[in-house]
Amino acid sequence: MAQHRTNLKIDTRTARAELAPRPKPYFEEIDPEIHLGYRRGKRGGSWVVRRYLGGGNYEMKKIGRADDHVAKGENAVNPDVLTYDQARKEARRVAARMMGLEPGDKIQSGPYTVVQACADYMAGHANKHNRAPQETQNIIDDAILPELGKIDLRKLTKKRIEKWHADIAAAPARRRGLRKEAIAVKPSPDIDNAEIERRRKNTANRKLGTLRAILNYAYNERLEVDDDRAWRVVKPFRKVTRSRKRFLSEDEAARLVNACQGGLRDLVRAALYTGARYGELAAL
Repeated sequence: MAQHRTNLKIDTRTARAELAPRPKPYFEEIDPEIHLGYRRGKRGGSWVVRRYLGGGNYEMKKIGRADDHVAKGENAVNPDVLTYDQARKEARRVAARMMGLEPGDKIQSGPYTVVQACADYMAGHANKHNRAPQETQNIIDDAILPELGKIDLRKLTKKRIEKWHADIAAAPARRRGLRKEAIAVKPSPDIDNAEIERRRKNTANRKLGTLRAILNYAYNERLEVDDDRAWRVVKPFRKVTRSRKRFLSEDEAARLVNACQGGLRDLVRAALYTGARYGELAAL
């Protein structure tokens, strides 16, 4: 994925299957003046790369077949068959050759921002696992993009990430509502301040882990940055991970028992009376 996208996506097989066949490729920008194109035919699709020459003129070259109708893993033995991620990399390589650059030279382009890194990470995860985790997308939308989204990865500093990490730990707990907006949550009066602080630091660590995974993907896969020290040396909060302990109140226990019937009711009552595990109760 790139920062400038049309509404017609080409990053998954499902999205490409919904496009109408036509001679003209569907394009997305992967670098300023460099576009990855997908040409959908009646028997499958193919990838092309397009380079802007100026004055409304373009140079275009086919780079391989899309993996629309091939068995999983066929592209590993058939170099002409490319996944979306492979097509993006090949497009950059071919574009560099079209521009007369030597192997290993980088295409000079605009800044590669955290927004683009997040989009590329989610697209790569979806292609590898057939779907992208919603929890990761929530962290991106709520915590990463509002504060870091516009920053060029090459200008992202350790100090900036540490401030972002600390600000999350200092902020009140939030949950996502039905409309996907983040809503502040008041802590229970039964929880002391030390436990609230531990939970917020643990949350900050989880979000730092997500940010690192995104930036490492950009560093290892896309090679848009030459140095990963800015995020590699940021230290998470220590000794804040703890298993969650939750005990039902008397009213909650009574409602649970009343909602059960027959053998399940007996099992639940035995669990509440003894604290035994299910396996122990089943054996009993």
